[in-house]
Amino acid sequence: MYSNIDTSADMLLVTNEKDEVLPLSRLFNSGSAQLKKRYEKVLQKSAGTRDYEKASEAERRAAGEAFLKDLWADRDKGDVAKLAAQPASLRLKIRTFTMQGTNFSDNMTSIAEWTPAVEGGAP
Repeated sequence: MYSNIDTSADMLLVTNEKDEVLPLSRLFNSGSAQLKKRYEKVLQKSAGTRDYEKASEAERRAAGEAFLKDLWADRDKGDVAKLAAQPASLRLKIRTFTMQGTNFSDNMTSIAEWTPAVEGGAP
C-alpha cells in the first residue's frame, strides 16, 4: 500500500499544430514520464528550478523550445514519415490532474511551440 498519494499528477504532451497528441513512444522512443524529466533538466539549467510552476512564463517557453528542438533532432525519422501528416510545428503542454477531497480538476498548460526547419521539403 502507498503511505502517501499525491493530490496532483503532471503529464507531458507533445502535439502538432492542430493540438493532436503525438505518439511519444513511437516517435521519440520515450514515454511522457521520461520526457517530462528531460524537460525538467532543461528547465533546471535555464531557470534554476525543475518546477515549471515556479519558473516564469518566459523561462518555461525558452526551456520548452530548446527541449522541442532537441526532441525533434532525436526523433525516429522512419516512424515520423509514417504519420498521416507531418507536423508543421510541435507544441509542448503539461496536463495536470488534481484531486482535492471530492473535487477533481484537469488543467492543460501550454509551455512552448517550435517549428522544425524544413529539410528536403518536409519538417
